[in-house]
Formats: sequence, structure tokens, C-alpha cells
Amino acid sequence: MNVQKLSPGIEDDIRKAIQEAEARARARLIEPEHLRIVFEAMRKQRHGTAYLDGGHVSNSYRYRAETSYAVIAWVTIRGETWVSYDAWRDRAKHFPYGAGPQYDISSDREKAMRLVFPDRVAKRNRRWLRWRLKRVGADPSFNTFAPDRAENFTLMGDDQFALLGNSWRFFLITPVGVFWDYGKTPKSIAEALRHFRVDRESATSREAFIETLLAQCSPTHEGWAAALLDTLRTKTTRLPFLTLYHEVREAIHKQPYGIALYLAHDVYEGIAWYTLRRTKNFLRLRVSPLRVALPAAETPRVILVADKRKAWQLIHPGRYQRFLDLKARRRLKRAGLQGAVKSLRSIRLVDIWEEARLALIEDRFGDLYLVTPSRAMAIPPGRAKRNQTVRQAFRKAFGFPLPRKRDLRWEEIETLIALHAMGE
Repeated sequence: MNVQKLSPGIEDDIRKAIQEAEARARARLIEPEHLRIVFEAMRKQRHGTAYLDGGHVSNSYRYRAETSYAVIAWVTIRGETWVSYDAWRDRAKHFPYGAGPQYDISSDREKAMRLVFPDRVAKRNRRWLRWRLKRVGADPSFNTFAPDRAENFTLMGDDQFALLGNSWRFFLITPVGVFWDYGKTPKSIAEALRHFRVDRESATSREAFIETLLAQCSPTHEGWAAALLDTLRTKTTRLPFLTLYHEVREAIHKQPYGIALYLAHDVYEGIAWYTLRRTKNFLRLRVSPLRVALPAAETPRVILVADKRKAWQLIHPGRYQRFLDLKARRRLKRAGLQGAVKSLRSIRLVDIWEEARLALIEDRFGDLYLVTPSRAMAIPPGRAKRNQTVRQAFRKAFGFPLPRKRDLRWEEIETLIALHAMGE
């Protein structure tokens, strides 16, 4: 890229650069009229970027075809306008019906700065990154931009979070760590938080972040348990995570059940174990899609949770589901609702009004049902996630709300249903 101050001869220099690039070319050349429009915009606007090309070929064109390309950027700083330009010949693109010469002018100052003063933008981006990393207690010498050019990164931030990235990867700086992933940079911090499946509270609070990690636990290698058991019995330290985190080994040896999450390289992995009939059963866990590029001051390295029910649910999901099913049916039987759920399998009790003999249950497919003494009514799909109480489910099923007092009896509710039906 050639960079120089705006002067009366700058237009001739740009035309000369384009002529040198096109040299002996006869087809797909840059239109002089397009170049004149760009020069007019350069005189009127304080900053901008212009892209020009000589056109492209159709999909049916089977030979190698070249076209002319040119980029012109200008920025005004302290009353002086600096211009950067470049021109070259390269392979033409393919379109269904081809394309003639075209141009595009952008008034984005940041885009122009990257082309005119790339070193200045790169220095600013690195300084901004060091300041952001210091705020969350991370290592400020971390080089996020390698192996890319620092001036090509997009930066945005607020009081708590910062987002930077380019066209193929991005980083989210939070108080609980620096997360990263491949892909195009999200348009906002809220979109980036949704991508990593965290909310603003869990990305700022250590306790809330741990709860989010535990909720995202999923099994990975089920056949890995035997190798781990042999390793623990021989007390070797060949497994890297056991070598790094001795507290995980101690917890597995001393506690009959629990969950241990640990930061392995850039992802969270873990172990769940549960003792059944004097035998410890192990399961390896993984948390996705969180990738930690750099730990912060509040980043948990090791998480130990002595949760018997959670460990049981992960290692023996079938037995845990049968336990929930049996527990729900016993509760429904006490309320006199067992007859309405005989045809359903693997249910879970969500909410129940025993006096009113109403209950909300979930089956193994995630569908919700409102249970009455006479039948189980399915809640319409798409609304199930919002209907987490008997009151909400009743309104969706019958079209009118329940009274606020919970000491209603089913006979009174049945009368309200009949009166509502008569009113319709």
C-alpha cells in the first residue's frame, strides 16, 4: 500500500498505479468513471474506503480469467488528509451471469484507519487489550493477536465485558476468564454471551459461573472408567489432570460420590463418581462450548462438588429416571391422581397442588402434562418452557386463570370450569 498526503497530484499517482497494474490487460479493466466518482468522494468526505474491480465472469466460463482490483482509503487527522492506495490484477470471481465493473465506497473511519495507518491501529489495539486483561486480573502479556495482524481485529466493550475478533475467530473477556472460539465475530456482547451459553450474571460471578458449568456437564468417554480405576488403584500419576490437580485425586479416594471439574488446557473437563455396592463407578465429563484462552483472577481451576444426586444422575441416568418416576407416582397417589398417568412412562413431577388435586408433570421426551383426577392434558408445544407451574399450565389448558388461593378443592375448580364453558 502506498501512503502519502492528499495533494493535487494524488489522482494522477493513483491512475498511474492502476495503469501499471493493468499493463497489457485488455479485458475486465477499472472504469474511469468509477474512479472519478471515488475522487469526488475523497474531496467531500473526511474519511472513507473505496473498493473497485473490473468485473467478473459467469459460472460457465471455464478458462482462467483475471480482473483488476484497486483499494483507496483516506483519513483526515489534525486537518491533514492521508491517502493509501493499491492496485493489482488477480483471478476473477464466478457469478451466475457474470458481473461488470463495479465499485463500493464506505465512510467507516475504523476501516480506513486500518489501511492508512495499520501500525498505529495495531499499537492501539494491543494497548487496549493489555488494559482490558489487567482489569480482570489476567496476564496482560497474553498475545491474542498472534498469528494475525493486530490491526485487523474488531474491538468493542462495556463496563464489564470486552469482545475482539476477526473473520475467523473471536475472544470474549469476562471477569471469570477469557473465552474464545472459531467463527465470525458476533455483532454484540450479548450475542457472544449466548454463543458461550452464559449470561451476564454467570460471566461476572464465580459462584454463578460454577453453577452454569455444573448444569452443562455431559458424559464423553464411557469406556474410560476401567482405565481410571486401575490407575487409581496403582496410585500412578500418568494421567495429566491427576498430576496437575492433587485435590481431585484426594477427593476421589476419600469421598464415596462427587463431581470434579478441572481446567484442562483450554476446556473444562471432569469426573463424576458414585459408589454402588462398595464399587466406585466413574464417568468422564466435558463442558462445551466453553474454551478458556486465558484464566482470570476469578476463573475456577478446580471445582469439587459432593452432590450425591447429581453424580447419580450422570453415572446412572436410567436408575435416576426410575427413581424420579417412582417418587412422582407416590406423590400423585397421595393426591388421588395415579389413574390419569398410567399410560405415561418415565415421568417427573414439576409442580403439584394436593388440595386442588392438580399436578404438572414432564415425561421422558420433555413434554408437559397438566394432571387432573379425570385425565392428563398435554400443554401445547412451544409454550412448555414457560409453563413451569400449575397456575400457568391451567391457564393455557382451560383458557382462564385459577384463583390465587391454593386451598381450593377439585370440586370447586370443576364448577369454575363448567361455568367458564357455559359462558363461552
